[in-house]
Amino acid sequence: MLFQRPNYDWLIAGLGNPGAEYEKTRHNTGFMTLDLLAARLQVKVSKERFKALTAQADFDGQRLFLMKPLTYMNASGIAIEAAAHFYKIPPERVLVLFDDISLPVGKLRIRKNGSAGGHNGLKSIISCLGSDQFPRVKIGVGAKPHPDYDLADWVLSTVSKTEWPDYQDAMEHAAEAALCIVKNGCEKAVLSGLPHKIRKARTHRRNSPMRVACLSEISEAAPHNSASRSGERFFAKARFEKRRNPVCTRKGHAASVRLLRRQRLRNISSFSNRRIGGKDPSKRADAIVRCCPR
Repeated sequence: MLFQRPNYDWLIAGLGNPGAEYEKTRHNTGFMTLDLLAARLQVKVSKERFKALTAQADFDGQRLFLMKPLTYMNASGIAIEAAAHFYKIPPERVLVLFDDISLPVGKLRIRKNGSAGGHNGLKSIISCLGSDQFPRVKIGVGAKPHPDYDLADWVLSTVSKTEWPDYQDAMEHAAEAALCIVKNGCEKAVLSGLPHKIRKARTHRRNSPMRVACLSEISEAAPHNSASRSGERFFAKARFEKRRNPVCTRKGHAASVRLLRRQRLRNISSFSNRRIGGKDPSKRADAIVRCCPR
């Protein structure tokens, strides 16, 4: 019985570097995205062929060949060209998922074709296929934090914990975009708005340090204000509010005898008009002087 070569409608490759030391680095975004895509298709990319880990899946009546090249990023084209040549898959049906430092974390970009844009993995694929007419999904990993920062160190670093939620969402949407391209083509995938389906930054988190600080300030200020309001007794009329006796409201407050006598003279006229709930009559001046000596 003659060997019958299977026919695949699409080759989908995620770019990255093999080895545990490169897992979850920015340069392995393509690997992680392909794993998410394989999980959606309920397959595992584990069979080694064409110097790559591969899997086959069916989607929307089409057969897909998934692969993660094991030739390292700079030689990704060797594995992809070998598979594409063997299964006679044209460049227009080779979809590549990879990281892009020109996009911020969480952003996607779909391109039907184009140059390598400085990406060594794409350079290798273009060189091996002899064409740049293949679609690709770019997943943003952020630019270097400083111009002097070594590019290799940056792409081989991991995404920070604060960036990870947006990064994870971007890879999920990239996997979704790949299926949309397979089903409807690049143009409809772009029009569907998939590149822009990213998590919005949470500018007001419930447990943010600033919010906690504000809440603590309010909670500390509230008892003082409420105690001040409940502890004070005011007369019904505003003219009586101005005639409160502030003397001895705090222990140890020193006041001159002249001020105390003047305050006493002000309050004498208000005693006869005082209502229930008003302040108690002021003490005799000599008694006040004794509690607040010079």
